[in-house]
Amino acid sequence: MFGFAKSRGRLVVCRLGARDCRLGAIGCRLGAIDRRRGAIGCRLGAIDCRLSVGFPLRLST
Repeated sequence: MFGFAKSRGRLVVCRLGARDCRLGAIGCRLGAIDRRRGAIGCRLGAIDCRLSVGFPLRLST
């Protein structure tokens, strides 16, 4: 994943996206306790994860 990001800025975007993806998974687990916050966190995490993978790839081409 990180190999596709050529510049430092793009690499940071990729790393932050990976972090958001992990946080999204945590939000998903918390959703069992607090469905409202957990569901929102899970959705945002999934979106951020997709963007983090697609965005650096688009910039590098």
